[in-house]
Amino acid sequence: KINASEHAKEATQHGKEAGSLLLTE
Repeated sequence: KINASEHAKEATQHGKEAGSLLLTE
C-alpha cells in the first residue's frame, strides 16, 4: 500500500524533473 505523503513526494520530484527538462529545451 502506497502512503499518500510518499506518493505526493514522488509526484513533486517528477514535477521538478519535468520542469527542468522543459526549461532546458
